[in-house]
Amino acid sequence: MYSNEIRKQAIDLHARGTPVTEICSRLQIGRSTLYLWLQQADPNHPKTIPRVEFYNDYRPHQRLGYLTPNKVEDEYYSQNKTMATSE
Repeated sequence: MYSNEIRKQAIDLHARGTPVTEICSRLQIGRSTLYLWLQQADPNHPKTIPRVEFYNDYRPHQRLGYLTPNKVEDEYYSQNKTMATSE
């Protein structure tokens, strides 16, 4: 668990143009942690959008039966929509 101070420092460093690798090395955090913090701070940040799109649209996950999160969500809603209209 990281303190709010570390999180704020990482976001500030990134805003000032410090490279991700340097931020992670300096603060001893993982890249995925930094990208998560950046996304939470600004969901429309251009560096987080491609990563989120890749994770949700293109990267299959073992726990999801090697489907992407978006595919699983689409299937869930299509099944529930079918069930709701058949009642």
